[in-house]
Amino acid sequence: MAAGARGTSMGPSTSQPRRSRRRSNTSGGNEDDFGGGNGYARSKSPRRSGHGHATRATTSIMRKPHTSNNNNNNNNVEKVTPAAGGGKWSSFRVRLVSGLCLMATFISAICSGHLHVWIMILAIQTIMVHELFTLAYQIRNEKRNLPWFRTQQWWFFLCAVFYVHGRFLIHGAHPSIMTKATGPTQSFVQWCLNHHTFVSYAMYIAGFVLFVVTLKKRFYLEQFVHFAWIHMTLLVVFAQSSFFVSNVFNGLIWFVLPSWLVIWNDVMAYLFGKAFGRTQLIKLSPKKTLEGFIGALFMTLLIAPVSADFLMKFRWMTCPAKSLSYFRDTSWLDCDNDETFQPMDVTLDMPPRWVLSTVPFPWVRDTLDKLGFDVTFTTSPLHLHSLVLALFAALIAPFGGFFASGLKRAFRIKDFGASIPGHGGLTDRFDCQVVMAMFTYIYYQSFVEADFALPAGPYDVSGVWDAVNTRFTNAERLALYDHLGTLLNKSVVV
Repeated sequence: MAAGARGTSMGPSTSQPRRSRRRSNTSGGNEDDFGGGNGYARSKSPRRSGHGHATRATTSIMRKPHTSNNNNNNNNVEKVTPAAGGGKWSSFRVRLVSGLCLMATFISAICSGHLHVWIMILAIQTIMVHELFTLAYQIRNEKRNLPWFRTQQWWFFLCAVFYVHGRFLIHGAHPSIMTKATGPTQSFVQWCLNHHTFVSYAMYIAGFVLFVVTLKKRFYLEQFVHFAWIHMTLLVVFAQSSFFVSNVFNGLIWFVLPSWLVIWNDVMAYLFGKAFGRTQLIKLSPKKTLEGFIGALFMTLLIAPVSADFLMKFRWMTCPAKSLSYFRDTSWLDCDNDETFQPMDVTLDMPPRWVLSTVPFPWVRDTLDKLGFDVTFTTSPLHLHSLVLALFAALIAPFGGFFASGLKRAFRIKDFGASIPGHGGLTDRFDCQVVMAMFTYIYYQSFVEADFALPAGPYDVSGVWDAVNTRFTNAERLALYDHLGTLLNKSVVV
């Protein structure tokens, strides 16, 4: 029965004055706050319809317990009120333990090498996608029972995993994995990898046909919204985070350094915001302050060269992964560093030459040139690259978090999940990292690898071996063997 019905008498609870009943309904807590980590309340009090009965004012996500009198309401308030200081310290311990466990997992994977970091990234992607798929299920399908809802979600995710990570497997696997087939299963896997793009497309088309066939009358809009949600999740979250893997294969430092800069910037923004925050930065995140944003920018720029200098002292952090076979190829443990990690002398003209060239008066230009001086210091290209990464981590990457905050407010939830006790879901923790991963990949391809790239040619030994085993005819292999023998004989004579 509706507890707020007008003009009826259904027991002792309806004999209260209207004001006392309204006070008892709002004494249980503030509905404007996040309720138990599940979402915002829709309204503060029930709205009455024209028929004299109260309409529903809460959602299935947040429900207030039904009470019969003021005494019961007071008892409920006393039960849910936490003891002074107990809940706060208990929550802090949970956050601390889960944070330390997460940090230990990351450090263990990084110290184990490229392959284990790749597996860790795939696990993180799976959990993040699961959190967003679960959110869509709770909102879109709990009461509609759309056909093949979960199956379509995970089928398209499987297509994305096979296409993206399959390419990394093809380029990173040892040639013997791609050429040797000792049974039906190995032959099938080899065929799928050799025709990887076609198999990926066939899998996606199968999911597309399944979606069209399962369209249900009166639920067309809901199903197309679900279809768009799947693709948005895979594009915004999965596709961007997949660039982490490419960064790892280029060298672990290109994964660790950007990730560390994002974490450092987030911590500094929190500390500066707590200490000096007065001006709100953006309405999507009311606790974010302009003072914290600016303070974190300067601190991130300061720590970036120091972090880069520390990380490149470890040779295994800078070596790229030529293959995924640790037992056959151990070059990732020790390699010759390229020019990116080599020291170089940098000279800065004060004032800069381009500034002097813009002065219209020759006597002023000559005077400034005589008063000017040069500053020379030793650094490495990585230190300069780290400053660019720090700028992006401090200025642009936080907008990934703002995007996630806007999405959560749109769905009236506090966290995307509860994968990390005390911290919410992995999506809440990696929203900025996803944006940083894609920028690092594009920056590396544009300004790091391009500057020191060798001329076109199969300089990768594993690539040559793969071509010889899969594409060369027997005659071509014999010709290559004779040519290599000639080269070796000349080197011995010399």
